[in-house]
Amino acid sequence: MIKFILVFILFSCASVKNKPNKNEIVDISDLNKRTQVSIDKEASIEYGPTVKIKDLRDSKDSEDSEKKILYSLVLRPSLYKSFGYISYFKSIEENGNRPIVISSYGFSAIVTALYAKYLKPNLVEWKSFDLYQRLKKYDVYSNSWKSEIEDFLIKEFKDDKLSQLKILLIIPKYQNRKIIIDPTEEVYKAILNTLDINQSNSTSLLVSSEKNFEKEFKNFGVEKNMIISNLPKEFILKKPNDFLFTIYNTKLKTENYKKTFYLESINKKIDKIINISDEINQVEQVSNKIFNTFIKHQK
Repeated sequence: MIKFILVFILFSCASVKNKPNKNEIVDISDLNKRTQVSIDKEASIEYGPTVKIKDLRDSKDSEDSEKKILYSLVLRPSLYKSFGYISYFKSIEENGNRPIVISSYGFSAIVTALYAKYLKPNLVEWKSFDLYQRLKKYDVYSNSWKSEIEDFLIKEFKDDKLSQLKILLIIPKYQNRKIIIDPTEEVYKAILNTLDINQSNSTSLLVSSEKNFEKEFKNFGVEKNMIISNLPKEFILKKPNDFLFTIYNTKLKTENYKKTFYLESINKKIDKIINISDEINQVEQVSNKIFNTFIKHQK
């Protein structure tokens, strides 16, 4: 009897303890509830503040580029004074706005061609120095002098054509009373032809009357022509040569020179220089002034 009573009491206590209290009921579904996030793989994700990118067509640089004049740069024959043109090349590279056509004849065509190929004035200066070291012991326009130049040009340009350089190079010639411009001509051949001044049938403009060949450049999209000379208005030759003096003096007196900018080189000798760097540095300020003047007037 006593055992029965004890079992009954224990059973009753267990029943009361396990009896659910409605105030303590926990809904298990609440524990599993999560915020649903929709992920779109194509949605853009931005970090930080929003940055508005201006249309490049509206930028100042773009406006400046639209105003750039399409011009040609013509470098007059100046024999060894041609090395001074490297100073003007530096002005172009420092300030921008390269010509779309570059042209020269005579010895000046060598420096011009080097720039048209590399567009790096320092490299043009170094190669010019190398060439001059080979030439300085020879009289200008002598056979040995021209032979050294030929070796240099063949090694430098190989089969390159005038139109294959980074800027279109034009080396005009005069034949059958006509100006001939052939961009498909090989660079080294075109330069050698313009150095040939001793034959009666020479096509070099050096031995012909001055011709206004720049007007032909409009066929290549040129709008304006810029003409520069570094030939001193009063020059001298280390070794007297009436033929050469007549050739270069004629270039100074031509009508077309009224439109020419002069670099005003100090050294008056055109067949002998002391240092190429000096030739470049002494016309630096004038080169910058000429460049800025020309570009400003075209805008």
